[in-house]
Amino acid sequence: VTASFQVPAKATSLDTTIGSGPDALVLKVSEDAWNGHAQYTVKVDGAPIGGTLTAAASHALGQSDTLTLKGAWGTGAHTVEVSFLNDAWGGSASTDRNLHVDGIAYNGQAVPDGSFVIERTDTVGVAVPATALTGDAGNNTLTGTAAADTIKGLGGDDRLVGLAGDDTLLGGDGSDTLEGGDGNDQLDGGTGADRLVGGNGDDVYTVDHLGDVVAEVAGGGTDRVVASVSGYTLAANVERLDLDGGATAGNGNEGANVIVGNALDNALQGKGGDDQIFGNLGNDSLWGGNGNDVLWGGDGNDLLDGGAGADSLIGGAGNDSYIVDNAGDVVVETADGGIDRVISRLSAITLAANVERLDLSTGAVSGSGNELNNFIYGNDLDNVLRGLAGNDKLTGGAGNDTLVGGLGADTLEGGAGADVFRFDSLAEAGDRITEFAPGTDAIEVSVAGFGGKLALGMDVATRFVANTTGLATAPAGTGQFVYETDAAKLWWDADGAGAAAPVTVATFAPGTTLHAGDIHLIG
Repeated sequence: VTASFQVPAKATSLDTTIGSGPDALVLKVSEDAWNGHAQYTVKVDGAPIGGTLTAAASHALGQSDTLTLKGAWGTGAHTVEVSFLNDAWGGSASTDRNLHVDGIAYNGQAVPDGSFVIERTDTVGVAVPATALTGDAGNNTLTGTAAADTIKGLGGDDRLVGLAGDDTLLGGDGSDTLEGGDGNDQLDGGTGADRLVGGNGDDVYTVDHLGDVVAEVAGGGTDRVVASVSGYTLAANVERLDLDGGATAGNGNEGANVIVGNALDNALQGKGGDDQIFGNLGNDSLWGGNGNDVLWGGDGNDLLDGGAGADSLIGGAGNDSYIVDNAGDVVVETADGGIDRVISRLSAITLAANVERLDLSTGAVSGSGNELNNFIYGNDLDNVLRGLAGNDKLTGGAGNDTLVGGLGADTLEGGAGADVFRFDSLAEAGDRITEFAPGTDAIEVSVAGFGGKLALGMDVATRFVANTTGLATAPAGTGQFVYETDAAKLWWDADGAGAAAPVTVATFAPGTTLHAGDIHLIG
């Protein structure tokens, strides 16, 4: 068998520079060609550079042409397109050609995976490698690349520029200016009053000085400030605030914020927007401001005030207080979440489940408890207080109040004014009235709820007796109120002197005098 082959002659490598500008993209190019040279064109970001180029170096002999493309491409990812023009494809071995890209560097930094075999047309994405830059004690200006850079200013009043990529900028000492550029950047000015400019992307700012200024653009991502100083207010276009270190107070902005406290006793305020505020540990005070806010107290004895709007108030563990000023406010408490209180500014309110106390505040008139043993306090208006189920304590305060204990053994205190103690059924009897002013206060009894032949318009004196025995004197089958003077108890005996046992309606303070005229019949 006779075979023939041809050894390629050693070629001369070419060194070519095309274009001008501060950025340099260097391609190492070689070819496999038995006869003639491989031709190709180059585009950067779609723009042709240098016309038709010819490879000279032999890949087989380990040679490479050096093609330097210069321009001003700025930050971000760029694309280099190499188009192979003159492969014969299917011809003899002497005419087949392949083009090789043996290496790529951008501004002096090698691009990983920079060796490619280009057949006909291939596209190479330029990935700029990350850079670590460190300044000194002077006033430095340090600029990163389009990659994820780490830039440290150290001392002096520095300017750190991240450009594209997810950069970490650390100002150090001095009053520094940090510019993240594109990407999800972390900006920490360090000591001093620093200026932190995030740019596009989801940026995180560390604020440790009340003189720090955060600048964000609208639509520039979802951004967060981690503040270790108290009293910081979120800059415009920043969405989240986290308290860190010894910070105890923080404020949102007019947007929809997420505000997160720490383990200390925090004061967090949302201002405008539909905010989410988390107190976490500590005895926190949370204010939603405008908008429909969600407030989580977490552990500790917290105060939650949603402000304007229909808010959700979630106390968590501890003895929490809720301010309710909108009919759409929702209070959420757990069964074992402490002794909790609602301060109501509504005209009428019923306590949410698992809340023990209700205080009527400015403008509130009516308040009702729940299934627990509640404490309900009126204000200076003419209040209507209802205990519902449970052994409740109702305190009217000033004003002409109506107190309805409901089911259970309740304690009723009218306070100043002409107060009414109402019993709608015998099931609601058995309460204690701690203060009663005869001739001023009144006992209201439902004729439908008590029976015993009571009727509206009836003269109660015909159905009332006061004695020391507590025994009825009315004929059997005729109901009678009996006030036992020695025990200060009001009884209702539904069948008078009959066999049925009487029921205690209420017990009064010792020495209280009660007359038939103090009992009013209602429907």
